Amino acid sequence: ERQRVATERARAERAVGDAEVARQSAREAREADEVRLALLIDTIDGAVTGLRRELALGARGARPADMVRGASTGSGQGGKIADVSTLDRYLALPNVHLIVDGYNVTKTGYPELALADQRDRLIHQLSALAARTSAEVTVVFDGAGVLSVPASVPRGVRVLFSDRGVLADDVIRNIVAAEPAGRPMVVATSDRAVADSVRSGGAHPTPSAVLVSRLSRV
Repeated sequence: ERQRVATERARAERAVGDAEVARQSAREAREADEVRLALLIDTIDGAVTGLRRELALGARGARPADMVRGASTGSGQGGKIADVSTLDRYLALPNVHLIVDGYNVTKTGYPELALADQRDRLIHQLSALAARTSAEVTVVFDGAGVLSVPASVPRGVRVLFSDRGVLADDVIRNIVAAEPAGRPMVVATSDRAVADSVRSGGAHPTPSAVLVSRLSRV
């Protein structure tokens, strides 16, 4: 009986080993297929790129509607977001990026608090907003005079402090300029110069008071 049990156990172990070998072979075959597919796609992409370059085409050939006179697309000019309901519509867009002029917002919403408390309150409110909207959220504070920065921040919020000699306004402009064309961006600030410059970069400015009103509901 012991011999029979030992034989059955050995047979089971061989079966497990054979199954693992089969799974490994299947994985290797699948990986090889994926590599071949990736190479094929790269080859096709390279051929298309070369053809476009040879024919002096842009990323997309002009369409008849692109050449109609007397109208323009207005690309590169973001519209102002003037109320909370409009802000909500923009924050519901896929892959939207909300960029916040930190102290401009906090001094609009709760100027009576110390600066460190203003930062903490805004960051936590933005974290709650990010969780509800799935928006990417970046808040920028002037780094001048900041003695210590938070060791950790809530999930969903990128907190930036401008370097010495750099204004938070310029950091915000650089963020907008770094984003790819066509990505929806909302910049919360009441600084007219910042709003005008980010609008020309395709972002949609909204007054700080609008964001404060929205944050009071989260």
